[in-house]
Amino acid sequence: MKIEEIEKRYRKIQYAREILGLVRKYIDPNAFIAGGFALALYLEMDFDKDIDIFFSSPNFDMGMDSSAYNQLELIFGDNLKVANRLTYAYNKRFNRIGKLNSEFNVDFIQISKAPKCRHKTMEYVFEKFDINLCKIALILTSNNSIFYNNDFIDEQVKNKELVIEYNIADRKLENDIQNAVTEKRQNKYEKRFPDFKVRKEK
Repeated sequence: MKIEEIEKRYRKIQYAREILGLVRKYIDPNAFIAGGFALALYLEMDFDKDIDIFFSSPNFDMGMDSSAYNQLELIFGDNLKVANRLTYAYNKRFNRIGKLNSEFNVDFIQISKAPKCRHKTMEYVFEKFDINLCKIALILTSNNSIFYNNDFIDEQVKNKELVIEYNIADRKLENDIQNAVTEKRQNKYEKRFPDFKVRKEK
């Protein structure tokens, strides 16, 4: 890895640590990072990925006038933008409500009716993830990077299996939207893991 790439990786980790720390301090002490960025860090891979921060807030709602968005805006000010509401239109467990666009993009994803236990909340979120390798979570503290569900990821990597789940919504229209997103994600992950066997679940 080139020096420039190492420096960029370090900056991204530090940035993720800073942003997650603010969310955990002011909104939800159980907030965590999950998905592609956590996976890339765990496997020490170098594919570029947004930083997805999952958090719980008293009211589950969406858009610019939501209480959760307003909470984030108090912390991040004008750097916060409204996110595409259709990103997670297929499920009722979480909703992408805001984003930060900088050198490293951050998505803020609010969890609906999150269990009180952090581990159960992670499992609750993972159940609506469409790709098996994305079912990994990360907490960055001042001193450590703590991964969750890494035993599952180790097994999937060992078996070289890429499992893609389609039709995980409740209604046809939501499934159609979700499946189109999942298909694009499948193509990305097949390129990232070219020697993995792909198994589709519908």
